[in-house]
Amino acid sequence: MLNKMPCAADKLNLLEPTMIQFVVEASTFKLGSQYLAEDRVRIAVADAELITSVVIGASGPHKQTIHLKDGTLITQCSCTSTAQPLCRHCVAVLLAYHRWGNPQPPETSPGKPMTEAPPEARQSATPVAEISLRDLMAFVEWFQVAVSALERGHPLPESPKLGTAEVRGWIDTLSDLAKEWDRYKSQMRGTAADLEKQGSQLESLLRSVKGASAAL
Repeated sequence: MLNKMPCAADKLNLLEPTMIQFVVEASTFKLGSQYLAEDRVRIAVADAELITSVVIGASGPHKQTIHLKDGTLITQCSCTSTAQPLCRHCVAVLLAYHRWGNPQPPETSPGKPMTEAPPEARQSATPVAEISLRDLMAFVEWFQVAVSALERGHPLPESPKLGTAEVRGWIDTLSDLAKEWDRYKSQMRGTAADLEKQGSQLESLLRSVKGASAAL
């Protein structure tokens, strides 16, 4: 999905969350904020004018390219969302980049010194799985080719060599589903052939009955 919109900011990190919230649907902003809070955003390249990233959405990872040029914000995402002018994945990326480019100190109560979080809190804040960005980008490219192959009835492409166990698990899951689908189609073809054979036998039986009835 490719979108373009006028942009008053001259740098991507100057896009305030309130500015983003103003131009998108409330549900889109909410989901983008949720993806950010759940650490689903992986930024590969980022500067004042260009961001390349991957967001792990509800249906899998999606790749984004966000470009600010001559007062126009150009966003492209591999998802199928029709949300305008930004999808939830691009919202999450812009929010993540704004946070990265404008870090805020942790809030403390007046007069109370800042203390280190207890070990259990630090552990809960750690992502469950550290996913290599290189592996994630490779999976997105493989996934797009795989979907196209399935739509054409072709076998899945050879899977990339990945070091992240979770991403390899995604590929294994999709491969297993593709095998199940092939088995299902084979069973359906066998069922259709059996029905056609039974139909021919029934027609032959009916002709025999009609012939016998006419002879009486």
